[in-house]
Order: sequence, then structure tokens, then C-alpha cells
Amino acid sequence: MGDPAPRFELRGIDNQIRSLDEADGPTGTFLFFYSRELKDCRAAFPYMERLTRLVVKRGGRVWAVTRDGHGESLETADQFQLSFPILLDRRGWVSQAYAVAALPSFFHLDGELRLVQSVLGWKPDDVRTAALAFAQTHGMETDGLFQEGDWLPGA
Repeated sequence: MGDPAPRFELRGIDNQIRSLDEADGPTGTFLFFYSRELKDCRAAFPYMERLTRLVVKRGGRVWAVTRDGHGESLETADQFQLSFPILLDRRGWVSQAYAVAALPSFFHLDGELRLVQSVLGWKPDDVRTAALAFAQTHGMETDGLFQEGDWLPGA
């Protein structure tokens, strides 16, 4: 931990190119790697949306990275009413750079784009710990962030 995060540029489902370098700032970035097909990933969407609302208020970012196609990703954003940018990693280069071995995976980057914490795979307690650390580090309230239904399989 504390190592510089791998830099990348990816096209989002809104057709904008986003660069990790544009994500630097005092609050940092929370990256969320997912696949629509996996139940555990779908179960994380409501939580990630609430986290996004908290993080954006403090000048930070939540970005999702997926190997799903453009059409599938648009459907996902619509179905789950997601407001965070969804970036398309069709060739898997970014996933490889972050050594994503299980989905979903989460990476907390500080304001200087150094890796603070990562959670590979669906480990709800670890995800909660990472998100709470992110929120507390940046003075964010966490009331309502976690709801029992978020962690149910098959959501």
C-alpha cells in the first residue's frame, strides 16, 4: 500500500475519455471493478451509488471499471440508476494493471493517486471497512451508507 496507482485512460459509456490523472484531488478516488453477470457485483450497486453521493460532495470520485460491452453497461446504469461513471475496459488492460483476480474489487486511492486499500472479491466486511476508512478519512457521514439488503446474494 502507498504505491502509485497504475495510470489509465478509458472511454466511458457516455463516450467521454477519462484519465485517472484527472481524478487527483484532496479526497481521492474509489475504483469499483465489476461484471454485470455476477450476483455479488449487482448486490454492490446500491451501496456504490450511495457512496458516490457522499464522495462527490467532498470533491472525490467513484468510478466503475468493467469488461462488459457498451450496450450491457448502458442497460446496467439504467436498470440500477447508477450515476457514477462506468468505464469500459474491453481488453482488460486496466484490470490486469490492478491485478484484479476476483470481482467485484474495490480500490481506495488517495488524493495523490496512491493505493491506500484494496478489497479483491466479495468480502462484505472488508468492503465496509474500506468504505468506512475512506469516508472517515475525508470527514464524511456514513449514516445510511450501509443497509442490510445491500449484502443479500442475488440482488
